[in-house]
This record gives sequence, structure tokens and C-alpha cells, in this order.
Amino acid sequence: MSEENLKWYIETGDVNGFERAISKFNDVNQDIGNGRRLIHIAADYGQSEIIEILIKKGADVNAKDGFGMTPLIAAVYEDHPKCVAVLLKYKAVITSDPKGKNLCDCTDSQEIKSMLSK
Repeated sequence: MSEENLKWYIETGDVNGFERAISKFNDVNQDIGNGRRLIHIAADYGQSEIIEILIKKGADVNAKDGFGMTPLIAAVYEDHPKCVAVLLKYKAVITSDPKGKNLCDCTDSQEIKSMLSK
């Protein structure tokens, strides 16, 4: 199973297809380009269920891509509170963004700001 197929399942939100496909994928922490991993893509697309599947399969919640972005930063930037909640549940570290900006300043979502402030 190629990472392109897995990315398609993530982008379209096909959780069942993703679960079937990921069982044939060897390394959930594999670099799929620019240091990004499947968990970064799931955070970009707001796929909290897929994030949880990846974490349970060993995905690194604090993985940095080639730009210094973690899945949590991606979820905050894209305003995906469900993803932020899942990542924090699994101990994602709250850091500043790659430019040193506080994550609370990277979103207009009060829900996300509240989660980051706890």
C-alpha cells in the first residue's frame, strides 16, 4: 500500500478504507515528503479519528516535519479542535510555532485557545 493511497483516504475522510489500508503499511512514522508523516496530513485535514488510529499504531504525536511543524501546530493552524483534543489527550507537547509564535495566537478559535491554556 503506497502512502499516496493512504493520503487519499485521509484527505477524503474514509476512516474504514484507511483502517484497511494502514494494516498493510509498515511504518506509520515514515517520512512521506519534507519530513511530513501521515499524522501531519490527518491534522491538516481535520481527521481526528484517523489521528487516533495512527497514534494507536505508534505514530509520534510530536514529530516535526521539515518546517518544524508538529501535528498539533498543524491542527491549530487549520482550526481543527477535535484534532487538537485528540493530540493533547495523547500528550502532544504544546510548543510555539516554527516562528516562535505562541500557539494561542495562531488561532481565532476560543475552543482551541481554551484547550491550549489548560
